Amino acid sequence: GDAVDSHPTLDLKAFEARVRSELHHLMRCIAKRDYEGATTCVHQDRDDPWDVARFEEELLPFYDEYETILFQPSARQAHLASVKELRPGVYEARQVLSDDVGDNLWNLEAEIHLDGPRLPDGPLLRLRRVGS
Repeated sequence: GDAVDSHPTLDLKAFEARVRSELHHLMRCIAKRDYEGATTCVHQDRDDPWDVARFEEELLPFYDEYETILFQPSARQAHLASVKELRPGVYEARQVLSDDVGDNLWNLEAEIHLDGPRLPDGPLLRLRRVGS
């Protein structure tokens, strides 16, 4: 059949679990300021790459306001991460970054592009922005 009718066979539970796991892994790296590790957590778009310098730059304003990004069980609660379909095969993933004050205004925002029910190898997250 054509690509359109292949989407309903996507295992949404497994897909969401994988997206959440990738978000948490990325958040763990960012919380440790391991930006080298963070670069391996995201799908690197040739036109829009995320290197160490870009992670540092995007997070500078965060560290102007806050001391630290928390990565403990409370920071990994389900409601702080969301995945929603924007259009067939394109999803938006968001992860709230828990700060030490509890404002929780900052997010990781990513897109995920699937061209069928099978999940590709490597990171799904195409990071779009880190910001409030």
